[in-house]
Amino acid sequence: MERFGYTGSDFGWFMIVGGLILAFVLIAAATLAALWGSSIGIIRDPRKSSKTLAAIGVMLLIFIIGWGASSSEVTTHMKQYNIGSVTSKLIEGGLVTMVFLIASATLALGYSEVSKLFRK
Repeated sequence: MERFGYTGSDFGWFMIVGGLILAFVLIAAATLAALWGSSIGIIRDPRKSSKTLAAIGVMLLIFIIGWGASSSEVTTHMKQYNIGSVTSKLIEGGLVTMVFLIASATLALGYSEVSKLFRK
């Protein structure tokens, strides 16, 4: 425990770990509930959900491009954690996708705000 910078009691460590586990369980439950609700909406009326399905398709396309552009190089640091070339490629693809989506959102937000200035 001291290795992680915690020198308190075992009960305190239990509360920290228990809180983290509870947070992960709640995030997983919220994610499953959101996916379940979306799935029901898609099944009930597929025409209204075409924009949502298109957005999911675009995100998958961006991930596939990011995954294809990434290398499968395994560094010595990755070898310490038993990360192979496939996992390395998935991680790098996910990071490329995340960076692209953050940059796209930032540009869209900037464009939206600048266009509002000139509209008035």
